[in-house]
Amino acid sequence: MVNGARSQDAPVISGVPQGTVLGPLLFLIMVNDIGGRVQSARIASFADDTRIWKSVVTDQDKVRLQEDLQIVYDWAGENNMVFNEDKFALLHDGPMDRAAAYCGPGGAPIAVETSYRDLGILMSSDGTFREHVRGVASVCRRLRGYILRTFNTRESVVLGVLWRALVLPRMDYGSQLWFLSGKAGVREMENLQRTFTGDMAALRELNYWERLKVLNLYSVERRFERYMVLYVWKILEGKLEPPHTYRIEAISNARRG
Repeated sequence: MVNGARSQDAPVISGVPQGTVLGPLLFLIMVNDIGGRVQSARIASFADDTRIWKSVVTDQDKVRLQEDLQIVYDWAGENNMVFNEDKFALLHDGPMDRAAAYCGPGGAPIAVETSYRDLGILMSSDGTFREHVRGVASVCRRLRGYILRTFNTRESVVLGVLWRALVLPRMDYGSQLWFLSGKAGVREMENLQRTFTGDMAALRELNYWERLKVLNLYSVERRFERYMVLYVWKILEGKLEPPHTYRIEAISNARRG
């Protein structure tokens, strides 16, 4: 309905209504069975982002993964949906010269990437998060400069609020995943916080740890450790599903043996 004029009823054969409260729910219902027929690979979706993965050891594993990909492509055709092949990427965990070739819906090979952003985390083919941590540290440096350029005040109350609101969320996001492999980046973030708190007029004569106490802040490393402890506790208490249940079971069985 636009300006009081209402169109005729028409069936919606694909997609969901845009700009509606029910739209996201209808979309989730629509894509809920995207991996229902996948045979050997694992598949996970968040909104309109989908990842499919499998441990590939033999040539038969490669064939099975391509077959599972084709099952997902067929699902899209049956549901009148079209994948954006420009956003397809293959992230291979291991030597790049051993990466197998897989095809997209149109038959074109999927590009092999050394890193790819997944829900805000830059995943790397070498299994580390060094590139991601460098990126986070770079963003936090720019935000620190932005705050000090934009606000003339050096009052600790104002700068403390800005630091918590603009910088800490960038630092903290996903730290449970990358913290242990990003020690160098964590030190850089710690130095950023050390320098920033030293810019506060009332705290310049205090050392770093005294400044943190006045501001009621944890150090960067302590905060990340705390998040990791809380995350593990939630898993042990059954409040969260473990990210890789089969690996945890394997470790548990090995210890019992």
